[in-house]
Amino acid sequence: MSPNDGPLLLDTTAFSALFRGAERDLPYQKVTADRDLLVSFVTVGEVLKGAIKRGWGDQRVAELEVRIAAVGVIPGTIGVARAYARLSARFGTSKGDNDMWIVASSMALPETPAIVSGDGDFTELCEFAKIDLIQPGPVDE
Repeated sequence: MSPNDGPLLLDTTAFSALFRGAERDLPYQKVTADRDLLVSFVTVGEVLKGAIKRGWGDQRVAELEVRIAAVGVIPGTIGVARAYARLSARFGTSKGDNDMWIVASSMALPETPAIVSGDGDFTELCEFAKIDLIQPGPVDE
């Protein structure tokens, strides 16, 4: 499977860009158009945490949850935990835990989806895991 077919796994930056829908987020919209989209359970937690910290009201959180429900959510499983353990053993504290959990979520699937991210930490993680990485916009180091 190439990054040109099959589902895409969105990291938190990519999911947030699609949710915002601002002009600066157009590169994310272009690479994800007409594709099945997935997020890790970790991304769900991160975006809900962001909403709570920003004091979003019930209506706006409900809209966010509708967007989450529109994509597939990869749950935490023993397979995801095994993949995370491999990544964590290799990278230790040099990479963010949540980034490793997101990559582990992709690794644990039978057909590994490419990851869409604007986070520079994913480059080395995806190379190690042999996962295609799509970085449609400026990369945050």
